[in-house]
Amino acid sequence: MKYFFRYCLVALTLFSCKNEVELKQPSDIIGFRCSTVHNFDNLDRSEMPRSLARLKYFRVYDKQYNHLGPNYMTSSKYTQTADAVALNNRFQAVVDQFFASENPSKIFNMLNFGAIIDEQGAISYNTDTYGPAWIIDNLVKVDDPNAEMVATGFIEPRVEALVLGAEFQDELKTVQVGDGKGTIFLTDYSPDRRVYSSNTQTPQLAVISELWNPQGLQVTVNGEAAKVIRVNGLLYAVAIPAGKAEIVFENH
Repeated sequence: MKYFFRYCLVALTLFSCKNEVELKQPSDIIGFRCSTVHNFDNLDRSEMPRSLARLKYFRVYDKQYNHLGPNYMTSSKYTQTADAVALNNRFQAVVDQFFASENPSKIFNMLNFGAIIDEQGAISYNTDTYGPAWIIDNLVKVDDPNAEMVATGFIEPRVEALVLGAEFQDELKTVQVGDGKGTIFLTDYSPDRRVYSSNTQTPQLAVISELWNPQGLQVTVNGEAAKVIRVNGLLYAVAIPAGKAEIVFENH
């Protein structure tokens, strides 16, 4: 019965959706393409909530350069590859679904926006962010790309994730979802290499708050190559073993 009533609502929404989700025109999201995790060293630590100071790595949402708006930096001066266009379109479609939901702040938390800069340059802090990575206890499968986009606005991303089963059939055969207990932290960051450390009693599934762009990406868990799946429309999920583990994301 877990999450039963909410997914009844999702089913009704998908049934009543007569048209496919319209993907927006490509908008450049430079600053989101790699890890998109920001260090807070350029912010005033004395004004920062302790929870964010302990978190250390988070994104900054600057409304003066509206990452989440449909027309953000749409310009011919930016050369975009086909992969970049696909990523940007997917990003915008997922964002639109969350903003259409009853709780649009979930997209801020899922994308790890710890600081928000308004149009006048004033900074506020979001202490509800999920961080650079977290562990979930439920994986919801859909088999239609349109359903993947629409249903993202209905999930509770802190405890569950949504995956397009038709695309990740082979990977899902070995995915083990645990009870959501344990810890995972980003311990070292550079645009080309991010290191996460986990500690759990049993095998778990972790969501990594990096935008899905697997070309040139190598993921290892304790030094062994690991498979990843796309969840929530645009993030990664990776299986982690019991005990302490080191998860490395490297761009080549």
